[in-house]
Amino acid sequence: MIDLQSHYRSVELSHMRQLMKYGQAQYEQDWRLSIALAILLATGSTSALEPMLDRCFMRMEAYLKNNPDARPFGS
Repeated sequence: MIDLQSHYRSVELSHMRQLMKYGQAQYEQDWRLSIALAILLATGSTSALEPMLDRCFMRMEAYLKNNPDARPFGS
């Protein structure tokens, strides 16, 4: 049986990679936003932030798949 959530994420990531106009600056912004959202979620704040955090992770994952040599924040 197919895991629908996993399949949806895979398809969404594939579409995102094809349409992406996203660079290092946007990656860094999503990185910082992810940290802030994770802190808010850890303090017991609303779980409505979880979808925002997931989208950040998906954009960062798509960027790294499109740019396998990219390293966060320059090396």
